Amino acid sequence: MFESYDEMIASDAWHVKLGELNQMLKDCLEAAGEKPVLQGNVFYHSQQENFWEIDPIEEMEVKRRNLFIVAQNSSHMFEIGVNGGHSLLLMLMANPNLKAVGVDICERVQKQWAPTEIYVEVAGKWLEINFPGRVKFLRGHSLIETPRYAIENKRRHIDAVHLDGAKVTHFRELCAIRPVLTPDAFVVHDDTGIASVRKAIRREEQLKMIRPVEPELGLVDNEFHRVYRNWDKLRGIADPAN
Repeated sequence: MFESYDEMIASDAWHVKLGELNQMLKDCLEAAGEKPVLQGNVFYHSQQENFWEIDPIEEMEVKRRNLFIVAQNSSHMFEIGVNGGHSLLLMLMANPNLKAVGVDICERVQKQWAPTEIYVEVAGKWLEINFPGRVKFLRGHSLIETPRYAIENKRRHIDAVHLDGAKVTHFRELCAIRPVLTPDAFVVHDDTGIASVRKAIRREEQLKMIRPVEPELGLVDNEFHRVYRNWDKLRGIADPAN
């Protein structure tokens, strides 16, 4: 396991994997006759040209560092909104013991989007192949696949959830995955500058579904996402499904 985020991004292993992922994304888009651009993510702007040969955008540095910390303190990640697979790649490399489930609708929801219907599932399959036994990719709507996953996996084992899909479904997605969240699971809300996401957070706080994280973890507040802990009435009680 890498000692720090800086150590990881300076490593040859990181540069090789990131390069392989980006090259695969570029190739699959060009093979489909599409311009090789992506939706915005933790590394690149939306519609960023030549993303495969530029440095990650600076304004997302704090978010990448936070995800590194979350990954190193987790064992099972559930991500809604896989996109090009970059955030999952970061977290999987941050913690070689981390297992992850990724859900994405794999559709171009808005006309002006990059061709997500082409590259997202390819990215999910790439992650499954490159991290064998550690990644499961689910294609489908989060409000269908998330509760289905919770029903089919009864044990409370997910200790980190990354809500990075549609901005109007965060609250319902968290409700759907909570049956399998550990009592202190990380809850990462992406795009907290958007009103619907802030509304979801306020509702979760009012219902005492989430609480602040411990300051000693070193997570940094920022305008792009917020990290919380699951606030569960079963905290400290053994999981009967274990």
